[in-house]
Order: sequence, then structure tokens, then C-alpha cells
Amino acid sequence: MFGDTAMKRARSIPRWARSVANVWLTAALLLGTVQPSAAVCTGDCNGNGVISASEVTTIVTRLLNCDGASTGVCGAVAVPDCANADRNGNGIISAGEYTNAVANVLNGCPTPATPLPDTATPLRDTPTATSTPVAPTPAATQTLTLTSTPTPSVTLAPTAVPQSTATPTPTVTFTATAAPAATPTARPAVCGNGVLENGETCTKCAADCKVKSCTPTSTVATFFVAFEPAPTTSATSVTALVGYNSAVVSVPGKGTGSCNAGSNNGKACNGGADCPGGQCVQPKSRVKNAPPASFIAANDFDYALSVVVTRSSQIAPGRIFSVDFDTCQGAPAPTLLNFGCTVTGCASSFGPIDDCTCTVVTP
Repeated sequence: MFGDTAMKRARSIPRWARSVANVWLTAALLLGTVQPSAAVCTGDCNGNGVISASEVTTIVTRLLNCDGASTGVCGAVAVPDCANADRNGNGIISAGEYTNAVANVLNGCPTPATPLPDTATPLRDTPTATSTPVAPTPAATQTLTLTSTPTPSVTLAPTAVPQSTATPTPTVTFTATAAPAATPTARPAVCGNGVLENGETCTKCAADCKVKSCTPTSTVATFFVAFEPAPTTSATSVTALVGYNSAVVSVPGKGTGSCNAGSNNGKACNGGADCPGGQCVQPKSRVKNAPPASFIAANDFDYALSVVVTRSSQIAPGRIFSVDFDTCQGAPAPTLLNFGCTVTGCASSFGPIDDCTCTVVTP
């Protein structure tokens, strides 16, 4: 769990910045080094055609040290040790440029088009013929005479139509009516109910960020997170903060990962090598059922789990991931009332997107 100072500093960073930063960290850990074509592309700091883990770390450092500007840009003056992150060279790094860099990590740098040789034949100066106006020749005039011919009229006599005496038999038709699909609806947030919900902060509702005592059991409770983008938008990166009642459920590990047992028990870790004699427990291992070809990052605060989902194409509305929670010994079975969800970051390659929402739903 982060301290209040760290939490305040994190909240001063724009939502899109926190989202994309987590994406970069995930990419650095999972990819190590990406081998694109030898072309200059966004995120290739030294221009050698390779986006390395150290370059990813450099950009993430600049991102987290932004000044918290609310104008959608971050990084202040262009990073001198990674000018290629500033794609348009305007001295600032925008959300769109960071997202483009993430796409280059996911898909590799685009191959530059090979210039075609100039095979056009130069035009020669050629005299232009001058046309001489010719007087139009008057056309012959024809006269058309119309003669009216009387047309005989035809009178139709009415014919009687026999009437049917059969009595019609009523027909009963059954029409199938489709049942309306259930749409997750976010309930109003209640400050002080022990769950960090949409629109709440730890500053305003400190009781909802309190870590309670929990002895995890072997029983796992699975809940899904449903995502709803803003109308007419296509998000490719979403950060969802899933609040939970820490007296009812818990997530193993702290932060992005912590050592369980061994000489570094309780310390932060990125892998097994950081935990001699123990194991590195990462909350990300409990996040499942994400969209195909997605990068996942997770950070647990012991009262809420922040999950980043990003991919190169659109994240479709609906369920975007599930979380396997440990149930607490002696606590009642968890229900939807024990969870809340807030979208803290939503973006596309064009920049941040407002008004995205999320809801916790049952399987």
C-alpha cells in the first residue's frame, strides 16, 4: 500500500499519464527488447532501430515526473535523452505520442516506404496551335403541322360481383418478444461504506480506503469488470480502479508485486530473482479473461486494485477482465455491494477520452 504522499503525487498526474505509464512498465517487463526495422520511430530514443527496456524506462520516468498539467500534455520541455518520443518536435509529449510509442512496442516500428525513382519525361516547349473562329451555319427550319383526330369513347357497363357468404375464422398469431438484455448500472456511491466507488477519493472518504484485517482462505471469488466507452469513441487503453471491501476479500501481493517468505519477505519485487528463498507474488496473476493480444498491468493498494488493459486495436464495450479474489476467513460471501469501479484512465491513439465508465458484475 502506498502512503498518502505517494497517493497524492499519483493523483496529481493526469489520468491518461498514469494509464500509459503502467502500459510502458508492462511492456518493459514482458518484452525486454523489441526488434523493429531500422527506422526512426516514436519511442526509439537513440535511433538505432531497437526499442529497448531501458528506453521504455526512460520514457516512463519522464511521464511520471510530469507537472500534472490539465491540458492533456505532459513531459514539459522535450526529453533531451529521447527526442524521438516527441514525434512532431513541438517541445512537449502528448498522450497521442505516448500511445503511438506503445503501438510501436506492440507491433514494431513501421517500415519506411522506399522512394520511387523519378521516371517522368520532362515536357518540351511545343508551339500551341491557334484556332480561328468560324461563323456558325444557320440550320434549316422545319415546320410541323399537327392534325387533331377525334377518338371514340368507350362506356363500360358495371358488372355485379357475387358476395361471399362464408364467415371468416379468426386466426391467433403468437409473436415472440425478445427479453431485454441486462445492462450493468453503476449504483450511487456511498461514502463510508468501506468500498471505494466511482467519484470517491481517499481524501473525501478516508474510511473507504482503510485496510481492514483479513485472513485469506483457499476459497476464490471471481468477479468481472464491464467497460463502457464514451459515445462515438474507440479506446485502446483503459485503467480501471476496482475498490473492494478488504474485510471481505483480498488480493495476494502488494503494489505490483511483493516477496512472500525468504530473506526479502514483504519487499517489492518484479520476479523470482528478487525474492531469494521465497517467491514473487504479483497481483497481475489474478487478472484474467482480458481481450486477445492485450498487455495487462496491476497495482494493488490493499483496498483497491488498479488494472491497466491496453491493445493496438479497439477495446470493445463489455467485460474486459476478471479478478480472482481470496475470501476472508469468517466474512460473509462477497456480493456486488462489496465492490466499486472507477475509470481513472481512458485513451486512444488520438489522446485521452473522457466519460468512460466501468462496473463490477458477476460471472
